[in-house]
Amino acid sequence: MRHFIIFCILTFLVGLISGKVIAQATDTDEVYWAAKPIQCGPLKKMFIQMQDKGHVAAFGGLGIAHSENFDNTFNVFNFLSVNMEDNTWIMIEVNAEKTMACAVAYGTGVEFNPKQLKEFTGPDTYNNPEFFK
Repeated sequence: MRHFIIFCILTFLVGLISGKVIAQATDTDEVYWAAKPIQCGPLKKMFIQMQDKGHVAAFGGLGIAHSENFDNTFNVFNFLSVNMEDNTWIMIEVNAEKTMACAVAYGTGVEFNPKQLKEFTGPDTYNNPEFFK
């Protein structure tokens, strides 16, 4: 439990720092690659902590990752894990060797309403403060 609390605190701090980096880089109208710190660790340990917190996988997909730590892209498996009782979620990226996992995003508030999500992610409607009420 102590490790999970430390994990959550560190992930929060990483998100806070990353948010500041994103907020500072909003002076361009172009899409660009941004580097932000993420927290990684042994896959089994990550899964044990998620299971202990009542998280279950809700979505999974194969992907390609880019990292400042590697010269080339590499295959990963991404999944979204949620706890519907406390509405927490975490997005995990797992390496192809299935040895390491990285928490790339996490938060509270779970929304599975496609109509509302479409409104939130539309290029002309994304800035709708009603979404968060």
